[in-house]
Amino acid sequence: RQVMERLQLSAEQKIRAMNYFNEGKSPHFEWKPAIDHFVAHCGYQPQLMHLFAEILLQVAFVDGALTGNKRQVLWELADKLHI
Repeated sequence: RQVMERLQLSAEQKIRAMNYFNEGKSPHFEWKPAIDHFVAHCGYQPQLMHLFAEILLQVAFVDGALTGNKRQVLWELADKLHI
């Protein structure tokens, strides 16, 4: 919610963002194709890629722990985002 406030999302955008977030938490969610799609549409905007990476890091550290699995996913994400 803090990230959504920082990004100054409208009420409708917040609802959409929460739905996407919950979808992404699903154990059946395939994140690699979703990131490939994101990069295909936003890859020419480095600031957007860095902002997205920053948000992902905030979410990864929300519980204070960076497990081996989270670390591996973050490395893979950074590679896909060309960061």
